[in-house]
Formats: sequence, structure tokens, C-alpha cells
Amino acid sequence: MAEQLMLRKYAQDYLRSIGVKRAEDFQPHEQSWTNLAKARRNARAEINKLVDATTDGVDAKRAAEHEQAADALIEIIDSISEEMDYRDELG
Repeated sequence: MAEQLMLRKYAQDYLRSIGVKRAEDFQPHEQSWTNLAKARRNARAEINKLVDATTDGVDAKRAAEHEQAADALIEIIDSISEEMDYRDELG
């Protein structure tokens, strides 16, 4: 639950870009291949932003929040990759 809150706090623009308010609302099986690839690419970019924002000067609480948001993004990437792999298997 905390991961989802941090995702909404730090990656709200990303959630809007995939058309959801909460990560659990994202349904990869309903997306086109192009949208899946774009969502996965943008999620990776969001993770990179979070990593870049987590510098040595950031306090431990903020760093933990960034990590939780990144973990939630990784879950989205995993679900997208799983759907894309499934479609690849089908041909």
C-alpha cells in the first residue's frame, strides 16, 4: 500500500500517461502493443528520474519513498513484460 501511495506522490504524471489513477487499475491485457511498449519505456524513465533525485544529500525518509515508488514502477514493468511475453508466445 505504501508503494502505491509513493507512486502517486512521485510519479503521478506517469500514472496519468497510462490513463489510471492507481497502478492496480492498469490492465496490460487491454492495451495495444504500442501502448505497452510506451508505458514500459516511460516507467523505466520514471525510475531513472527517481534514482537521479536520490542523491547523497537526500534524507533517509525521502530516499525510502523514492525506493517504494520505484518498486511500484517495477511491478508495472513486470506486468507489462509478462503481457508482452504472453503475446509473443501466441505469435
